[in-house]
Amino acid sequence: NITSNTSSSKSTTHKVGGAVATIYGLANIESVDVTICFNPYQTIGNKYGVAMFGGLVARIGGEYVTINNCNVRGDAYINYTAYTKSYGVSDEYEQILAGGLVGAIASFGKEIPVGDHPIYGNNTQGVLEVATYDSMTCLDTTKIAITNNEEVAVNITIDFAKEVIGDASTCMEEEGYRARSVGSLIGLVMNGIATDSDGIINEATALDLSTNSVTGVVSADKYTFSFHTKGAPVVGLSSMGYGNVNSELETPACVGSSFDLVSAKQYNKIVFPAPAVEEPVA
Repeated sequence: NITSNTSSSKSTTHKVGGAVATIYGLANIESVDVTICFNPYQTIGNKYGVAMFGGLVARIGGEYVTINNCNVRGDAYINYTAYTKSYGVSDEYEQILAGGLVGAIASFGKEIPVGDHPIYGNNTQGVLEVATYDSMTCLDTTKIAITNNEEVAVNITIDFAKEVIGDASTCMEEEGYRARSVGSLIGLVMNGIATDSDGIINEATALDLSTNSVTGVVSADKYTFSFHTKGAPVVGLSSMGYGNVNSELETPACVGSSFDLVSAKQYNKIVFPAPAVEEPVA
């Protein structure tokens, strides 16, 4: 049971994970069983904040990571965040990344110097500079294995509504999905590797999720997680992988958003659910 509420003006919890908050790489999580109740009791007017939530792991930020044969169940309620992200010339967006198993799979954007912090940057005593290293950039997901997790049943409720007035003017622009994304298995996947001198991804990498089983339901205001591409007159994209949106039952999806799905449009790079296996003919 984890509670991150306050009746004051802020609730500054950054990461919450049922087993691990942050994995920097070189990790194996196997046969872990978790029941998590995140903000199980709510009081009207209180703020229940988090920037990254994962039923098992809040953030995978490096390569050579395996999550295998784990079970996670429970509930999560989020209605606030004290953190923002901005990309390029776009506006700042309040950051909420949440997933039933993993909140975000994304690199920190650069190597983090010893003694420094990935979120707050330079922690050297007497140095006023605060330069964040956490820009949610791509990593090589061929070096990440998320397999055989047979019960991912975390119901996520995000009561953080953003109003849209008839068009895309108040929604996130195309990079906004890196700041707000929610999925019943993984909230955000930045699945790419090499970048050129302009920071453009040259190659996207696959993440096969086909051996996992997901039953958790995501409930959230759809406009909070809607975004549009440059010049788009209306909202056309969503950074939710959901089972329930505004009480309307939809086909369950496991991944909230990924670079590959949004930018490269290579939908075969994310595989879920597992393909049907034909019974052998007698």
